[in-house]
Amino acid sequence: FTANPSPVAKLALDTIHELYRLERKIKHRSADKKRQWRQRYATPRLDAFHQWLLLQQAQTAPNSRLRKALDYPLKRWSALLRYLD
Repeated sequence: FTANPSPVAKLALDTIHELYRLERKIKHRSADKKRQWRQRYATPRLDAFHQWLLLQQAQTAPNSRLRKALDYPLKRWSALLRYLD
């Protein structure tokens, strides 16, 4: 982070931090319980994050650094969703 972070970057990082908090909470559970928790709690967060990324992407200049940062997870979205299982 810089001294004056982008609000877009902050929201993205906050979402990622939420997912990490969930992982810390469930780290000692069985694989099946982890999957259940991820399906229940992470899926809605990721769905909202995906919609938000698409909206931000549409509003961002194509050659900007922010656009490249937004494109990165979108291009890898199907791989990211494997985390839920």
